[in-house]
Amino acid sequence: MSIRADLVEASSLKAPEKVAYVTALLGMLGDQFSTRLGLSHPMICEANANTAWLISNSLWLPFDLLVSVSCIAFTALFLRHCRAEGRWAILGFPLLLGGTRLLSTLMNLLLYFSF
Repeated sequence: MSIRADLVEASSLKAPEKVAYVTALLGMLGDQFSTRLGLSHPMICEANANTAWLISNSLWLPFDLLVSVSCIAFTALFLRHCRAEGRWAILGFPLLLGGTRLLSTLMNLLLYFSF
């Protein structure tokens, strides 16, 4: 396969890939927003000590971006370079990451609006 064909293949995302990557990004953004909203309430504090440390040192957003971009890049590279049957199962990685973060978003919002 030529280099041009490789570039065209790499630039064309299929629907399941798009859903997985968008889920990962939306999960990260939702968790960032809902946690910051929750922490603006005087009765709510961060329960995760690692996240609290990252927030106090202004590293939480860069760390989240690094994790999300790494997850998406790893998955995309694996799908492009691995020709094994069932390689699409790797899309569970960004889907699980994004789904977990969306669940955290929901829980943060429920906590915030319960006060």
